[in-house]
Amino acid sequence: PIRGRQQLLKAAMEGEFKAPPPKFRSPPPKFDSEPAPPKQHKAPPVSAASYAPPDWSASPPHGIGYEVEVLKGGQVLQRVGCCSKAFYTFGRLPTSDFVLDHPSSSRLHCVLQFRQDGASFLFDNNSTHGSFVNKRRLKPKVHAPLRVGDVVRFGQSSRLYVFGGPAELMPQESNQEPLTPAARSTAGRQGSTAGPGRRGEEEEEEASEEG
Repeated sequence: PIRGRQQLLKAAMEGEFKAPPPKFRSPPPKFDSEPAPPKQHKAPPVSAASYAPPDWSASPPHGIGYEVEVLKGGQVLQRVGCCSKAFYTFGRLPTSDFVLDHPSSSRLHCVLQFRQDGASFLFDNNSTHGSFVNKRRLKPKVHAPLRVGDVVRFGQSSRLYVFGGPAELMPQESNQEPLTPAARSTAGRQGSTAGPGRRGEEEEEEASEEG
């Protein structure tokens, strides 16, 4: 035994001794396991009460006195200036600029949108009962031009919203004098009975729950 150890020591000193390779076994593959599914990033839900303004959204130029006059039964309920922001919202949400109380109104029913050059548009936010300008129902999700003197209705409500502003911004083809509140109310009733889904103003007055 002593001679054997001496021979091993001598061989190690001369570089002839080779240590045995380490015993390493890789773990066997698991064929019965399934790969982890990739992570899915869910897109945020699209809310019907949200509005993404267009790239050209801007407040109207200083000095243009846009306003919205709210009428019911020929009487002016309120007059609100609309010249300090890029857009104004209409809907049942309490955060709306113009809160609509009628049950046919949507949470975010419509948006009054301005452009930097002073142009104004009305955007129906895919409301259930529609938005009406004069005698026509707006196409949803489209910025439709809105002109000074136009009369707007929302859903089946009998309230009228008259878009006001400088007289020089009224359409050139219109040579009429500005409408009186009673005339605006009559024009709005005529417009509300035009097109598909129309109803008589008398029925709307009875069904209306607005104050």
